[in-house]
Amino acid sequence: MHYTGLLSRWLILPFFALSFTVQADDAISSIMNGDEVKAVIEQKIELPKVASKKLKGSQLIKELKSGGYVIFMRHAATEEGRDETEVDLENCETQRNLSEKGLKQAKTIGSAIKKLGIPVGDVHTSPYCRCVDTASAVFGQAQTRPELTYAAALESEEERAEYSDTLLQLLSVTPEEGANTVIVSHSVNLEEATGILPKPEGAIYVFKPTEEGYEHVGEIKPDFWDIFLLTAP
Repeated sequence: MHYTGLLSRWLILPFFALSFTVQADDAISSIMNGDEVKAVIEQKIELPKVASKKLKGSQLIKELKSGGYVIFMRHAATEEGRDETEVDLENCETQRNLSEKGLKQAKTIGSAIKKLGIPVGDVHTSPYCRCVDTASAVFGQAQTRPELTYAAALESEEERAEYSDTLLQLLSVTPEEGANTVIVSHSVNLEEATGILPKPEGAIYVFKPTEEGYEHVGEIKPDFWDIFLLTAP
């Protein structure tokens, strides 16, 4: 028998256990005073519950296949540059549009969603061409809504707040049974409404409507759809 190895384990394991206990006590003490710590030990008060981990990968895909979620998608990859100062929503030439990479990206995501059998209901989109083109390529439909327009282009703070309220309402409405609602819009819109900045272009952020409003349950980066395509039955 290797007595040296056994001895080292007997010595090291208690050390780690003691170290962990000390670190945990230090962490609690840093946010509580002595009486509060004592109350926790005596189970007189409850520590706040840790939020559950977000869904990832195949777990998230499995949930989406059952429906009941709101999918926020930031438009696919775009060309370099900016929108013109005076944007004409009827004229794509005045806007920053999807690049070749973005169009390919959108088609790949659309193929994966179809192959994986993720059901899609209503598709709401910003009237900007990059969003309409993304929605059409990915989901095969696009219902434009002015309230989802590029918030950074709005001069009125009041109008921006109203648009944020509309987006929050959309995130909080339960989709039709067996389907997922889709919103295709801009990063600034989601950030101003929820504090969540969707990155990069083409990213999907998934929300679950609740009685209190909504819950952010996970996200899928655009490059991962290639993997899902390869593993889908």
